[in-house]
Amino acid sequence: MTEDSESEYVDFEKLKEKLRHFTRRRDWEKFETPKDLAIAISVEAGELLEMFQWLKESDMKSIKENEQVRERIKSELEEVVRNCFSMAKALGIELSV
Repeated sequence: MTEDSESEYVDFEKLKEKLRHFTRRRDWEKFETPKDLAIAISVEAGELLEMFQWLKESDMKSIKENEQVRERIKSELEEVVRNCFSMAKALGIELSV
């Protein structure tokens, strides 16, 4: 990533608003305690890790080229990120990258 290209950066304010809307639509806020979110982060990260269990380094190229696998990875990554942002919100922590 180059520092010159703004298009490579995520607008965290927009992302946080989308996540808040996603959570409100599902009425999940009442369940999002720091403890439960920490557990959810671990569970989703475990599901992501499971996709790579037992793979050799030589298998990585096929993963990059398999759209179905990439979509599953994307889904798990989104869950981890959503839960991380929700946990930060629940604890009043402002994340920056």
